[in-house]
Amino acid sequence: MSLHKILDRPVKPQLVNSMQNTITLADLNKFLSIDEAKEYLIEKEIENVLRNSHSEHFLWLEKKLNVSIKDHLNVWPRFIEITERRNLFVHCDGVISSQYLSVCSKNNYQFEEEYKIGDVLDVDSRYFKNAVNTIYEIGILLGQFIWRKLLPNEIEEADRSLNEVVFEFIVEENYQLAINLLNFALDNWNIQGEYKYMFLINLAQSYKWSGQTDKCLELLDTITWAPLSNTFKIANYVLRDDFTEALRIMEKISKTNELPKIAYKEWPLFKEFVKQDDFKEKHYKIYGEVFDVTEVTSIETVASTKQQEEHIMFEI
Repeated sequence: MSLHKILDRPVKPQLVNSMQNTITLADLNKFLSIDEAKEYLIEKEIENVLRNSHSEHFLWLEKKLNVSIKDHLNVWPRFIEITERRNLFVHCDGVISSQYLSVCSKNNYQFEEEYKIGDVLDVDSRYFKNAVNTIYEIGILLGQFIWRKLLPNEIEEADRSLNEVVFEFIVEENYQLAINLLNFALDNWNIQGEYKYMFLINLAQSYKWSGQTDKCLELLDTITWAPLSNTFKIANYVLRDDFTEALRIMEKISKTNELPKIAYKEWPLFKEFVKQDDFKEKHYKIYGEVFDVTEVTSIETVASTKQQEEHIMFEI
């Protein structure tokens, strides 16, 4: 189940019943049912919340859900700076105000250079990319927080959804965002079962493809591989560039159907492995067809593959 589907059904109706907005008798007479009156009060509550600052939005959510959110988010200071910079562009042509400096300071934002009142801010390509990633990160994590809090019996579905999102970022080579999301999940949520190892493998490959090979290997060394399936074991070997062992596991996998052959084309995990001549020979021996290394993975193709092979539930 995707996160947006949570909104299609009542999850915590008591939160609506606890709202303290008032309604006049004249307005009440306009409604044909209690449900219409409830909808009116909900819309009124939303309007009131949206008038407030982003910090107050989070405080409102924390109060409603009885959970601490923003204190756990490393991305919070960056998020606040982005929203405050947006306000400067809209209202002050980007000219720095005392409020901008004060709000950023209160939220522990660390400036890369010294600014003073009257300086003019801009947005270069690097800042814009970081801003987009920040909005992605805080939106995804906020959604996950709400999902896990309101529907604790759907933790596995929340894990699956987060894994799918991260996988798409890895395909897009947005490794830093994948790293941020995975580190947060592993540090703050009790990820269990196969999803724990999916997250760890995705984190390891994000480190590797972003040039942080040492971190990749350090992470792989923390995992006990013996009890895990061959799908996990081949991931370990290809990330270590141990292609000899990877080929041995590949042979085993071909006999058990643990891994679809299309994964070699569509999983970023294998992008260096499939360039090896030994891999191409093994692939031809096992599947009786030449492996075309020029075929490019697209997000649309990955989505289609996930639907066709949903029983595997293992996108690394």
